[in-house]
Amino acid sequence: MMKISLPVALLALTLAVPAAADDAAAPDSSNAVKELVKQGNAEYSRQNWEAARADFAKAWELKQHYAIAANLGEAELKLKQYRAAAEHLRYAIANLPPEHSEKRGDVEASLKECRAHLSAVRVTVSVPGATVRLDGHGVASELLADEFLLDPGPHTLEAEKAGYLVSSREFTAAAGEAREVRLELSPQPPTNDTVAAPSTAAATPAASAPPEYSPRPAWILIGGGAATVVAAGLGTYFVLHGSSLASDANQLSAEVDRESPPTMVGTNSACAPGRAMRPAACDSLAQKNAARESARTDATVSWVAAGVLGAATVATYFLWPTKEGVAERHARVSVAPLLVGMRGGAVRIDF
Repeated sequence: MMKISLPVALLALTLAVPAAADDAAAPDSSNAVKELVKQGNAEYSRQNWEAARADFAKAWELKQHYAIAANLGEAELKLKQYRAAAEHLRYAIANLPPEHSEKRGDVEASLKECRAHLSAVRVTVSVPGATVRLDGHGVASELLADEFLLDPGPHTLEAEKAGYLVSSREFTAAAGEAREVRLELSPQPPTNDTVAAPSTAAATPAASAPPEYSPRPAWILIGGGAATVVAAGLGTYFVLHGSSLASDANQLSAEVDRESPPTMVGTNSACAPGRAMRPAACDSLAQKNAARESARTDATVSWVAAGVLGAATVATYFLWPTKEGVAERHARVSVAPLLVGMRGGAVRIDF
């Protein structure tokens, strides 16, 4: 006995649907669906895959039905349009009624063949209610509960929500793989300046005879300027050093991904303490990350010191007492005691 292909086997079900299950549909529409499916089946039997796909696609536009979806998916599979075929075959499986369960095995076999040529990606976001985009196109929230089937190649996932910085992740999908991508959203930093600019109190001259003035000492500008340049140079060095460490960490992270199970790629979770088989690059990656954080902290401290030294030099020079006979007032730099222990302190300049 000749084996009937999947579209031929489902054809009878498709032709019976418009009249039996869609009483509100116009007779012309029902007849059009029947005729299109009949034509598509004939083209499929002659192995005219593109013509069959076109007929089934037109029928699908007129009526969303599991049998038409299965026929369309089979034609797309023959044309190696794996992603489109997978979408239609998944619809057919999800909507196949119990009385036709004997067809499920054939449709699932076709879907399995599609998945072998696609990459399965499951996306999670750290903050609920975020908007997710795949390659610049929005993704409906209900689709996030299932995995995406993507064509092999480069892809970009983004998540955004009001009050948070946009999280973006680029990756290259491979045929037959499965991975999970998690997008972490970080709150936006405050927009107002938290560091108050030093204020300068106006000096009130004493009511006396016209004073005689002496020039301000040049060593203030020379010494303070040199210290400011040194601090800025250190800040630049630590920034460049941190960039180099970040590049090394990215290479080690890639090595960890290559040695990790597919479900742990991109998260470095294979390096978690207690793992039975940790990638060899985990320890080096941890050391590079620690060194990078240290360089970042050193750079921040150096730039803050450069700013404080520059401000103190300018303020000291212009507020230096030049009136003869008046006691010199010395600039004093102090750290506000209430902020000590909090990742730095508030610098105050007194004269």
